[in-house]
Amino acid sequence: MKGKSRKRFFALFVVALLAVCVLGACGSKNMSKEEYIEEVNKLNTVSEEFFNAMTEWVGNAMAMDTEEAKAGVEEMREITKGYGEVAAIENPPKEYAEIHKKLVEGLNGLVDALDKYFDSLISGLDGAPLSDEEQLAVQTDVMDSITDIAALLEEIQ
Repeated sequence: MKGKSRKRFFALFVVALLAVCVLGACGSKNMSKEEYIEEVNKLNTVSEEFFNAMTEWVGNAMAMDTEEAKAGVEEMREITKGYGEVAAIENPPKEYAEIHKKLVEGLNGLVDALDKYFDSLISGLDGAPLSDEEQLAVQTDVMDSITDIAALLEEIQ
């Protein structure tokens, strides 16, 4: 009896799962153009929050102790995770599918470049700053990523 009970439960589970999928919960339709642009525009908010946090951090860096400065860097790192929300969009409008793939690559590249930048700040706070060449390379990666994303956003708007 236990075997039949399990089979019946499994069959009911599968039927319920199929019903949910048929009603649209498993498949996702593509976002509308307006919804997509609204989501992409959230990058502006993330960038503004990051810029404000960075400006405040730079302004206070000399007055902060090392642990406060490190906390500020981690706060900036946390803010930039917001770029991942747009990169996580899985159902852009069909007309934006190709550019969205490029945007995802760009955003992931920016997050990676920023992580290296934040790591370099922490390293400097720990008394092991990067060489001038290494710092320039990290800064160049960040700026190149920002430039690439800005160009892609122009195409989306």
